[in-house]
Amino acid sequence: MKAEPKFTGVSSSTYKDFTEQLENKVFRLKIICLANLIEKINIINIKFQDQRMEIQNLKHEIHKCLYGILDLYIIPEAIPLRLSNLNELGWIEVETQKKKLYWI
Repeated sequence: MKAEPKFTGVSSSTYKDFTEQLENKVFRLKIICLANLIEKINIINIKFQDQRMEIQNLKHEIHKCLYGILDLYIIPEAIPLRLSNLNELGWIEVETQKKKLYWI
């Protein structure tokens, strides 16, 4: 059994629940996916808060952020060149999801 660290305010049963969740592969993948998404958003957030970014680069930076997020979930060949075409791919169909998403 793993040694249980001492955390103030965290009961033994709560710690056990946390460790069981982290050992669950699906939950672990969800956490990794969320962490990658947050990382992409943080990178673009830093650029948006930079006072030196010029307004004419705003659209480009937004597209770069969106494509970066899409790269996490969608196979690169399935990402359309125009973001407006993204809705037209039939995402509700399971076959489309299997062909174009990484984790299904």
